[in-house]
Amino acid sequence: MSNILSRSIAFVAALSLATTNALAGDLRAPVQEPPVAVAHPAAPSAFVAHTPTVATARPAKPDACQPLGPGWKPLGSTTFCQHSGAGTFTYLSKSFATSDIYLHGSRTVNSVPLIFYEKQNVSGATKYPKLGTVLAYNLDVIGQLPVGPILFHLGLVANPELSFTQDGTSHLGTNFWNPATRHWTLYGGNGGLVHEAWVRFWKFQIGIQPSKFDFLHGGYSVGKSYTPQNTTSSIVYTYRKGNSYSVSVALEDGNPRVQQDGILNYSGWSRTPDLVVQGRIGWGKTIVQLAGAAHRITDRLSSQSAQNHPIGFAGIAAFEHKFLWSDVLGKRVPKALGVAGSLYGSIAVAHGAMGYLGAPYFATDYVVDNRGGLHLSDGMTAMLSFENIWSPTVKGNVTLSYFRSSFGAASTIPYSSLSSITGGVNFAQRFVTSGLRLSVGLEKLLPNGSRVGMDVGQNWTRSQGAVNGLSIAPLSSHFPDMMVYVAIPL
Repeated sequence: MSNILSRSIAFVAALSLATTNALAGDLRAPVQEPPVAVAHPAAPSAFVAHTPTVATARPAKPDACQPLGPGWKPLGSTTFCQHSGAGTFTYLSKSFATSDIYLHGSRTVNSVPLIFYEKQNVSGATKYPKLGTVLAYNLDVIGQLPVGPILFHLGLVANPELSFTQDGTSHLGTNFWNPATRHWTLYGGNGGLVHEAWVRFWKFQIGIQPSKFDFLHGGYSVGKSYTPQNTTSSIVYTYRKGNSYSVSVALEDGNPRVQQDGILNYSGWSRTPDLVVQGRIGWGKTIVQLAGAAHRITDRLSSQSAQNHPIGFAGIAAFEHKFLWSDVLGKRVPKALGVAGSLYGSIAVAHGAMGYLGAPYFATDYVVDNRGGLHLSDGMTAMLSFENIWSPTVKGNVTLSYFRSSFGAASTIPYSSLSSITGGVNFAQRFVTSGLRLSVGLEKLLPNGSRVGMDVGQNWTRSQGAVNGLSIAPLSSHFPDMMVYVAIPL
């Protein structure tokens, strides 16, 4: 799924609900979300504060749901309360790339892995802009059962997009249906028709939901940035101490994050869930998160992996701080600074679990050598994003994000079977790819609750390979891109 879709899903989810955590509120003043952040942008913080009030309302009168916030109403004649919302996010994006770097794998007759990277012409695919729209619908239902309060959430997302192939042929696809392969995607990563579908009771949350590894959001840029943002099926247990701190332990379906090509590696479908542990601390208008993930690897190309089952790891540290300029500079705030600001930063690292980075696909999770050994890949991403609110209706942002991936394998090419000499020639490959993206965005809130905006970015990518320690000539690519959009609550 594209980065545009992953950002706009959260954007539309916040836009479709007129609550204290809606983005419209953020335009006027910083909003401090709890450390657990109610796990998704559609759930209002009022839910946490007023759950007991609604849970003991028998029967549910029209005003019994009002403490939850605007738009909450009784669900029929039951004691449950419901809230639904919808929105659209329509965008026109244009990449000005004429060439880009691609890596692909192959194997010799002796199963020695070979990694190639090359520059490919993409001018045909980028000649025309992409036009797409995100349609999002959210439904929340809260009530009381004998076991205690319970919350249901459903989020549906459709993203039809018109794009072009290298030969200039137009292509109309969606996030849940591929007409070329006739393949449906119910959910996965951030793709699929069902973005979220979960139930929360006591300290548990079960279903399709945002990963506990990822932070609250992907920064303030509506365009792409290098930070993880995924939904997956999982079972989560969370212990929370008010708004001070929370600790979560989750068993998550890691299959949507697996990076494999079927040649250099092949994990297939794993039945073993990933273990994710998250801790968040909140004080004032600051939230800090530390999280780690463990992913069990079983490769189907290697006989050795079935014996040792290596473990891939990933970790992330992230923070967000919101402030009023008057609190920082006092009463003498220059008008050019506006009203408030928000600062977001994150750094993620991975070893054998590259899908946790949120980086472009420049490395598989690992490479299998011709003896069946597994060589786990390494990588990292980092991002710093700043948002400034100049007025109740105008805000802007600047985001700098970076990624780096390293993968390869050391193999032995055997001598000819016609020779009596045993052994072979050592052959080791290692490829390092890094990239940087700088983006600037501006957004305007309209009187009817809609908003219009634009995002302009510059991308740099560089790949450097080495064979037996000898460097190969590097390849580099750089190009700008831009996007304009309009988001409308329904």
